[in-house]
Amino acid sequence: MNINVWTGFSKRENSTKQPTGGTSVSVTLKGPCSLHKPVFVLSSPATKYTYVQAFGEYYFVEDVININSTMCELHCRKDPMATHKAEIEGTQAFVVYDGSSNTVIQDTRLATTYIPTISRNKAQLHSDMSRTGSIIATVTGTDATYCYVISTTDIYQLIPNIKSQVESVFAGDHTPTGIFDDDFIPTVISAVRQILSSGSLAENIRDVRWIPFSVSGVGAHRIYVGMYQTSIIAGRVNMTGTNRINGKSVAIAIPWQYSDWRNAHNTDINVHIPFIGDVSFPASALINDNSIMFNTSVDIISGDMAVEVKGANTGIYLGSYGASTGVTIPLGNASPSLANIANTIMAGASSALSSMGSPAGMARAGASIISSATQAVFTPLSQTVGGLGSSAAIGLPFDAEVATICHNTTVAPSSVTASIGTPTMAQKTISSCPSGYVQCQDASVDLAGEVSDREIINSYLNSGFFYE
Repeated sequence: MNINVWTGFSKRENSTKQPTGGTSVSVTLKGPCSLHKPVFVLSSPATKYTYVQAFGEYYFVEDVININSTMCELHCRKDPMATHKAEIEGTQAFVVYDGSSNTVIQDTRLATTYIPTISRNKAQLHSDMSRTGSIIATVTGTDATYCYVISTTDIYQLIPNIKSQVESVFAGDHTPTGIFDDDFIPTVISAVRQILSSGSLAENIRDVRWIPFSVSGVGAHRIYVGMYQTSIIAGRVNMTGTNRINGKSVAIAIPWQYSDWRNAHNTDINVHIPFIGDVSFPASALINDNSIMFNTSVDIISGDMAVEVKGANTGIYLGSYGASTGVTIPLGNASPSLANIANTIMAGASSALSSMGSPAGMARAGASIISSATQAVFTPLSQTVGGLGSSAAIGLPFDAEVATICHNTTVAPSSVTASIGTPTMAQKTISSCPSGYVQCQDASVDLAGEVSDREIINSYLNSGFFYE
């Protein structure tokens, strides 16, 4: 009988590779022997043959035994993977791994590194955020309550300004001649009206706070504290409607570190939001987004801030968060009640009635009324400007930050495709798999052959083989 032999053919044990060509030689089948491990006797010197085809099947050469100078034996072992390649190719199975390109399915076989790599992108959360900020004062005036944008200098001078305005009423000439000046009595009456109608100054200064945003007041308006007219001119802020809300949006690119499934499974996303803190989001939820959108809404009077966080590409809603950015500036309040002020004025008036017999007495009475009331309103008031207190976050950066924290695989997933394949997880016919590593789950080949061949092939299909 004749067999084909090869001297330089190499292949893996778990491979379907078949040789081409070969040399036909005449042999004698040594018997008795198993066709799984046949022994062929050649009438030629020993040659380093490595592979044999006989009986329509393929065999590994396990040993070449030299009998004499003109004769040798080839001890062979059947290669069921090459012998039954056609049956293997026609097998339909659930393919776990093969050489197909994969970027979306996690490969759980790969180990990860202990030390993470971190990448960051950041941008200012709200374009109007400012270290200088703005001071917003809410003050009740002669006809309504208004909000003003006041400079740092003016807010310090608000109370002293009113006091100097009122005290100027009785400054100057109080001689018997001066008391009857055309402007003196009307000024006294105006001052008394202001005191009676305005009550405590602190009650009319509703709120004063600093916010870390640039705010532009509208117009130029003189500030009245109750009925008290100050010399401070400031712009007003609309207290109602959409003008009170300042909304801005900013998109920050997600610094993805990979171009495959590691972005979803080996990555944590941490987001820092000024005044709010740090929030973590699952990377798998944002895998189809290139950026995170921050929609920020600020109440420019109170400094209250709301931030909505969404995926910029998918629009996926990630959450809404709130914080108070305003810092209250307390103006000390120790003033007496309006009833006490009125009693003081009435006591002054009684004193005036008992001394109205002369112009000098009337002058002294007028001065007494104003002076007593002025002391009652202003002396207890102290002016204090508060610090940041618990709002120390203002000292931190105004940038929102998106960071990816990744634990990379010890090897790049694409670098092991040739040796162990990549996850496929699909029902396939083996012939549709790319050449290379293939591993199935619970596969069983259908063939007309020995049980041992089927067992060997099934074992390789399910533990991993090379389709070549």
